[in-house]
Parts: sequence; structure tokens; C-alpha cells
Amino acid sequence: MKSRFKQLKLNALIWALIIPVISFAQQSISGTITDADTGEPLLGVTVLVQGTNKGTVSDFDGNYFINNLDAGDYVLEVSYTGYSKLSQNVSVGSSDVTQDLQMSFSASELDEIVVTGTGAPVAKKQLGNSIGSITTASLEKLPINSFSDLLAGREPGIVAFPSGGLTGEGAQIRIRGNASLSQLNEPIVIVDGIRVDRGGGFGGGFVGSGGGGSTSRLDDINPESIERVEILKGASAATLFGTEASNGVIQIFTKKGQTGAPRFSFKATQGFINYPIGAVPDNTGWTGSADKAAELSQFYGYTVRPYELISFNALEDLYETGVQNTVNANVSGGNELITY
Repeated sequence: MKSRFKQLKLNALIWALIIPVISFAQQSISGTITDADTGEPLLGVTVLVQGTNKGTVSDFDGNYFINNLDAGDYVLEVSYTGYSKLSQNVSVGSSDVTQDLQMSFSASELDEIVVTGTGAPVAKKQLGNSIGSITTASLEKLPINSFSDLLAGREPGIVAFPSGGLTGEGAQIRIRGNASLSQLNEPIVIVDGIRVDRGGGFGGGFVGSGGGGSTSRLDDINPESIERVEILKGASAATLFGTEASNGVIQIFTKKGQTGAPRFSFKATQGFINYPIGAVPDNTGWTGSADKAAELSQFYGYTVRPYELISFNALEDLYETGVQNTVNANVSGGNELITY
């Protein structure tokens, strides 16, 4: 009996010596993750131990902690949005290890992303709906005088019908033809996130009344101020902007300043307009009375007698060769706090 009791005490002593060894063999890695340039702690950095299922995320102060690691060599894989991925070799021995990490900012170029009505961003090449894009950088050397000129013939499915010729009348824009026989077929226009009323908003006596055409506020936008234009032609247009967008949506993004040294640009154009004038028949406005003679005398600038043969073209003084000059100058730049 005594021999058995001694054996139990010996076994208990052995386990008492082994258990601390096992517990001490489990170590931890901890430290602080900061920005390499500013030294600011980084929140939400993912730290994984390569080849294991162990990992953690840094807290508000940039601290991370990984425990229950056996002695040995490990590789920490550190990743954070906007920063370069980091791999750090760490050796774990008989004690806990403190390993601080510094991450460098990385200006990564991402694939073009489109936000759809499903609420999730999708790469443009994976998007089923058709979204066209026109950048003015590719049109700088072309004679573009209005927004209608910018769209015409530069994107499949977009048609800009010319105006009827009335002064101030704008072009009619159609995306994939007419969608309704009784309702408007004009697309919705968004400028920098704000919807624009394309109509002129005038009453009678102006273009748009009496069966004529309508004005277009789009032609009031200087093409030199536009950075790019996006055209939504598929179901995504109605999904994002409602059923009214069944005719499509045109999104205009204007130019904005970028950080850096001031950049200057200057563009000047000149044009001539010569309205063809036909010959005015003799005796135009022929008069057979004294009252009519007095009226024509004011028009022609000299005294007209009744039944006098008149060969005079007053339209030549009205329709002279017109000269059109357009000058665009801009400066842009800024810093991290403000751009212009």
C-alpha cells in the first residue's frame, strides 16, 4: 500500500514539473502598427501568421496581440487598405516577443469601378449594363462649341438631332431612340450630382412656344469646363434614378483642381459667319401711293417717288460677315487642404 502511495506522489510530482513547461512553451507576439511617414497608429490593420489560422486586427491605438504560439520562426503578413503589404519574420523563443511594425502608404491604381443599383461596386468590365464614357482630354483639338457637339457621333446609341434653326434653340438628344409616343424622350441630366432642368423656363414669345423648338441649358455649359461625360443606357439608369430615367441618364463631371503646382492653360478660337444674301428683285416694296412712298423713303434712306424704278439691296447692310472670338483661360492647383 505504501509503495503504491509513493508511486502516486511521484507521478504527481512529475506532472507538476511538466505542466509549467508546456504552459511556458506557448508564447505571444504583440506590438504597435504605425504609419511610416507620420508615426500615427493605424486602426483595423490585419495581421496573420503565415501557415496558421491565427491572426488579429489592430485596435484604436494600433496595438495588436497574437497568443498561443509555439517556439519557432514565423512570418507575419500585414495588410491595410491604401498601404503596401508587409511581411515580417519573427522568431519566438522561451518568452513573449514584441515586434512593432511600420507600413508605407501606397497609391495603387485600381480598376474602374461602377456603383450600380444593387448597392455593390462592380468592375466596369464585369458590368452587364452599358455605360459609355467621353473624356474631353481626347477632344481638346476638335472644334467643339457646345455640349451637343461634344456628344454627336462619339458614343454608340447617342443621337443629337440638330435644332430647327431658331435663335437659341438647342439640339434634341436621344439615347437608343424614342422610348415613348406620348411622353418626353429626353434623358435625365446630372451635373456634379445635381439634376439639371434642360428647359428654358420662359413663357410665350420665346423659343419653345408656338410649335417651335426648345432651348437647352446644356448648351450654356462651357465644354472647356467638362472633364468627362458618362451615359447610362441600360437598366441601371432606371434602377438608380427611377422610371423617369427610362430614356437614359447623362452625367456630367466638371473639372476640379488637383494638388500640386499651379497649372495654366489658354485656348483661343476664331471663326467667321457669312450669311448668303440673294438678289433682291427690282421694285421690291413697290409703291403706288404717297403713303407707301413715304414709308419706303425711310427704309431706303432717300425720297422715293411713286412708280419709281428701285434697284436697291438693303439687306447687305444688315448681313455683314460676322466674326466670332472665343477665349478660354484657366489655372488650377492646390495642396492637401484646398484645391482651386
